[in-house]
Amino acid sequence: MLEPDLLTGFSPAPVTQNRCMVQQRFLSLLSVIRLRTPALRSDDGQALVEYALILLLIATVAVGVLTVLGQNVSTILQQVADGLPGS
Repeated sequence: MLEPDLLTGFSPAPVTQNRCMVQQRFLSLLSVIRLRTPALRSDDGQALVEYALILLLIATVAVGVLTVLGQNVSTILQQVADGLPGS
């Protein structure tokens, strides 16, 4: 007979083939989790998102500036073109 566990007081279940398969699957799942965990903790994704947000901010400001100043620049260029001889 198996002796009870000192911590829990329960006797461990007898080792069967089914129990061994469950333990093997659990250990393989645990090893996959351990392999994947560093990738989840990596800061590379965070830095990529920060760069994307900065790029989005720059693009938004550029579009806004060109929208506001674009009409003025177009008018000035048209005046320059009109002032050139032969046009």
